[in-house]
Amino acid sequence: MAQPQKSVPFQTLPSPLPGAARFRIDLDALPTPSDSVFASACAVFDCGLFFEFAFTHARHREKPRLVLTVVVNTDAVINNLWVSAQQFYETDRRIFQDARLEIPTVQSSAPADEQAPILASNLFRMARTGVETALECYYVPPYEIFRAAHKGTNPDVESVVRIQLPGPVLTGILDFVAAKVETLRGRLGKLASTAEVVQQ
Repeated sequence: MAQPQKSVPFQTLPSPLPGAARFRIDLDALPTPSDSVFASACAVFDCGLFFEFAFTHARHREKPRLVLTVVVNTDAVINNLWVSAQQFYETDRRIFQDARLEIPTVQSSAPADEQAPILASNLFRMARTGVETALECYYVPPYEIFRAAHKGTNPDVESVVRIQLPGPVLTGILDFVAAKVETLRGRLGKLASTAEVVQQ
């Protein structure tokens, strides 16, 4: 699922910590991922320094199968996934609650499948129409962040994948993330702020 990289303009912002990097990026400038999958559920695994988001789908009366796994570093969960999602999450949660739609909790296990891809992501954008949501995943390599912070170059951003989900499923994933944010900041300490992307 590797896709061509695109140079995306970043604006470097002052950082409160030595050696840390803060950027402002216009998420609308990111290219749309060309690969797209559908999932109807997700299991999330806290692995310490990274999280695994295992997306699954079950056809009617069939056992669920693993569609793909997205691996996200813990600092990117705090600074990029949650930053991108917070306002979206709070709005959509109210909408689904008002509509009396069940918001499922994340699953605690996922089926094994050696054929399902395992992808890395550290930058995200999301949108909803009706009850359908899309989570778009991108990856900025660490050296690209270094170049942007210290050499003033625009980093190359790789489009990874677009995951189409029922809206309440994505809200359930973000419920899990929201409950973890403060604990994760404490876990990483100063390392939680080494690279942070601020939405434009």
